[in-house]
Amino acid sequence: SLAQGIIKLQVVGTLPRPHLVAPGMAKLQFVVAFALAALAQARLGGLNSSNESTPEVPNYVSSKAQPMNFTQELTTRLSLLAAASVEGYSSHATTTRYGDTGASACGSVSTAELVAGTRYYNVASAQAMWGGHCCWCGKSGGGGGTTGLGCFSCAKGRFLKHGGKGFASEEIHIVVGDLCPHAGNERWCPERPGHVNSVGSHNHLDFSRPPHGIDNNVFVFSPTSCSSELRERHERLSKHGCHR
Repeated sequence: SLAQGIIKLQVVGTLPRPHLVAPGMAKLQFVVAFALAALAQARLGGLNSSNESTPEVPNYVSSKAQPMNFTQELTTRLSLLAAASVEGYSSHATTTRYGDTGASACGSVSTAELVAGTRYYNVASAQAMWGGHCCWCGKSGGGGGTTGLGCFSCAKGRFLKHGGKGFASEEIHIVVGDLCPHAGNERWCPERPGHVNSVGSHNHLDFSRPPHGIDNNVFVFSPTSCSSELRERHERLSKHGCHR
């Protein structure tokens, strides 16, 4: 009977309890097994706790963290699997968004002023990508699967579509103008090189203002040199001696 073809998944925690029809197909059995092994609690769009004040957030971004449901977590993990085989980029990261701050952990710079009029997007990189150092003027420090991307480091990359089937954006350039500390962001930002977050990613980038239409997509990237214009702006805006 149809009822006998239903598998009820009992998911622990605050995640929803989906009901999947499983007629014995090998592909579906893989998805179910993968999901059961992968599930963990996580939140989307959490604010970067390094900000002392509520950041200005674009109209299309919610400033409230929302629980990640079963489908969102599964598609994020599938995106990470796909990202590992994307050619042309050396690393990949989960992403969230948090708005701008007027005094970041990279020399108290204004993240909005740092990138205004340039091709760059500001990001706060995970503490692990600073070599585990917290919380001021961190230099790049990776290892164990973690990519080093500390204060005033740059990279280029593209967002993947949810589920990992193709690109969701053109290539963009990013600059690290802030920190995503582990404390307060435990689900997303690993503390030490080699550690992973709640969906299994070694790297995490918290965008101030991602491209329009991007909503916590996985990002594939490679570190690059920053432009001379941006380096000069770093020096001018860094108020407390936080220079490369």
